Amino acid sequence: MKFRNIGQMFLATVTSLGLCLGVTSCSNSFTVGFLYVTAVSTSNGATGQISGFKINNNTGQLTFIKQGPWGSGGINPIRAVVFPGGRFMYVLNEKPSDTAGGNISLYTIGATGVLSYQTSYSSQGVQPVSIAVGNNNTNFIYVLDKKVVDKNGNEVNNGNGAITAFAVDTNTGRLALIENQQVINPDGSLLPYFPVGANPIAFGPINESALVGSYIYTVDGDQSVFPYQFNGLNGQLTVTQNGPQPTGSKNLTVIGGNTAYVYLLDSGTTPSTILPYTRGTGGLLQTVTSGTVQNDPTVTNPSDLVVDSKGVRLYIANYGPNTDPTNPASAISAFSILSTGQLTEIGGSPFAAGTFTSGPQPVCILEDPSNQYIYTGNSAASTVTGAKIDSNTGVLTALPRGSQWATVGNPTWCVATGVPP
Repeated sequence: MKFRNIGQMFLATVTSLGLCLGVTSCSNSFTVGFLYVTAVSTSNGATGQISGFKINNNTGQLTFIKQGPWGSGGINPIRAVVFPGGRFMYVLNEKPSDTAGGNISLYTIGATGVLSYQTSYSSQGVQPVSIAVGNNNTNFIYVLDKKVVDKNGNEVNNGNGAITAFAVDTNTGRLALIENQQVINPDGSLLPYFPVGANPIAFGPINESALVGSYIYTVDGDQSVFPYQFNGLNGQLTVTQNGPQPTGSKNLTVIGGNTAYVYLLDSGTTPSTILPYTRGTGGLLQTVTSGTVQNDPTVTNPSDLVVDSKGVRLYIANYGPNTDPTNPASAISAFSILSTGQLTEIGGSPFAAGTFTSGPQPVCILEDPSNQYIYTGNSAASTVTGAKIDSNTGVLTALPRGSQWATVGNPTWCVATGVPP
């Protein structure tokens, strides 16, 4: 009897081992990171919600974090960032008022991806546009607002926009306002923000580079780019001699990139266009040799972009037409980045029905922490979708066990992070 039990146990072990050594490896099936999607609740008006998912390393499948969803700590969440290290997340809530500032909600991220709300902060302006965080171990966060008003709701700063800077306590995630050391008010106090141009519409990227320096850019309503030099030691922003820089565009919507290139997306042309730049001395944007690049003619309204971790591919989420969310113009276009900075469209792009469907009207796009998958948050469908990246070609294909998951509310932004240490 004893030998028979041992034999049964041995057989079970061998069977289990055989399953693990099949098509996929059991050792690879673990949570490689977390994906968070901010959304406007469809049942509670403009109340913000955050859906959280675990990302499976082996399949790219998402598993809803059962303790969620969580409130965004405000109204109309429009952006979110995860602080380097993956312990803290900040959600920027817009608020639907021209005279009331937005708020920044701080969350800690637990080992299983559970969010815990801590507190919130206010920027120095109103009508927030975006939030950005420095990388390479810099401990600062910045919020871009369209306007600055006084306590009576009157516009100041000549009606222009502003950047509010915060220092981050790396132990708690709490924020402390950084005053502008270059501007002194008549009463002797320091200006609590950094002025930019009128009606800013986009923001970023903060990318440190020993070769070209560190700069943060805003795209203003007059289609110019306003550069600030970023000090990684104290968080101060210094106006450069190269701003504002005209672009000649018609309707810039997005700015992004990496340490090598800055990309602007212009939806005011048919087809939409991509403006690739390198950063020169003083943050000067220098047009890449090939100049403006046409986006794929079958897509419309570029809404977000991501450069892959290797810096060799650019993926663009295209929102598509506002009147028909099922239109195939709502897809992902993809480009290879050549050594010269020139862009060439990847074969099979844009990725839509038949290969990978980004989902109706994607508003955000990102690469997962393991650099294997691309995800989009889709406003019209209240979903997040995923695709596998071919490491050799950059082609996107559907995930093997399904590529779409429901979110709570209509997505407005998405962020991802690795599992915290």
